[in-house]
Amino acid sequence: PLPGRIADDAQTLVEEALKNRPDLSVAKLSESAAQRFAEGEKKLRYPAVSLVGVVGAVPIRQQNLSSQYSAAGVNITLPILNGGLFGARRAEAEFRARGAGKDAEALSIQIAANVRVAWLEADREAHVARTVFVVTAAEGEPRSRQEHASALESHTSSALHHIERAGLDECDG
Repeated sequence: PLPGRIADDAQTLVEEALKNRPDLSVAKLSESAAQRFAEGEKKLRYPAVSLVGVVGAVPIRQQNLSSQYSAAGVNITLPILNGGLFGARRAEAEFRARGAGKDAEALSIQIAANVRVAWLEADREAHVARTVFVVTAAEGEPRSRQEHASALESHTSSALHHIERAGLDECDG
């Protein structure tokens, strides 16, 4: 029996590779972290309100002073005259987030290209092996037919392994 084709198309293999690549997951998480950091830097332009309170006791004191005390305060910080520091930090964080997004996108494209190339090579090799098998079978040599069938099977499993490696190996660069 002839082994089947490697796959009908490369798209399912590409999707699987994009889903299972740890370096791509790291790149996407880095992008997400950079975006959240940029959002945090953007929020620095808002005023900050702090409430402070304290209570205590005075063990050694003058008789006319109370033995307990308490105080409360409100602190409001308005970020208006800081020389553009917060705006510059926000812009830097946004650029870093955009760069992380481009890195993740470039890695996705590279992974997809590697898988598609491996799929095309494997499909071509399997086609050649099937052609040799059919020609040998037509000639009617039983021993040779069996050898070609096992070679075809070996070729197909080797091609599948090649595709899997293309989808799982880290991209060069």
